Amino acid sequence: MKKFLSTEDIIRGIIVIVLIAFASTKYDLKNIILGLLVIFGMTLLGISLVILYQEFISYSKNRTWELSQTKTIILVSSIILIPIVFIR
Repeated sequence: MKKFLSTEDIIRGIIVIVLIAFASTKYDLKNIILGLLVIFGMTLLGISLVILYQEFISYSKNRTWELSQTKTIILVSSIILIPIVFIR
């Protein structure tokens, strides 16, 4: 079983924090946070698409839907709402 915070994860986190601090000296912190939110949103969109695609393929083979109704609603709504946020 993998540890929650391995040494590599801690080092990566420290590097990200240092890069954000360095960038905030050159750019406005508001723009940096907005950029990080865009990256987070695109990652969440990609994860949602992959999970629903895998579930759909599994459903087409087994005719059983494994995800709960709540998770399905959250994933579908994120697929619909995240692009709407980027359009604005």
